[in-house]
Amino acid sequence: TPLKKLRVEIRSAEKHERQVARELEELEEEAGADMGPDDEYQPLWGKCWSLVHAQYTYEVCVGGEARQKDGKGPGVGLGEWTGFEDDGEADPSQGLPGRAFVFKH
Repeated sequence: TPLKKLRVEIRSAEKHERQVARELEELEEEAGADMGPDDEYQPLWGKCWSLVHAQYTYEVCVGGEARQKDGKGPGVGLGEWTGFEDDGEADPSQGLPGRAFVFKH
């Protein structure tokens, strides 16, 4: 019936509207994020890295969160990414990058 078809179209349009609103929110978050001097870290947005240590896997995502996983379920949230901070004078020979990712719980 025409009414049923119209209801399906309305539900589809509402679903699309929610999706577009989520995408807009993500773009606004990225646009307002600390990406370092001259946005030099912008290419890292959305990237994740993992490190396995003992029975745990640690994962950090720029613009996301840091998690500790043990192979069962989603793991434990260790904090949300908040930006970068100066971490002293850069000295790669000492393992000091000069800037650090910041995650706050």
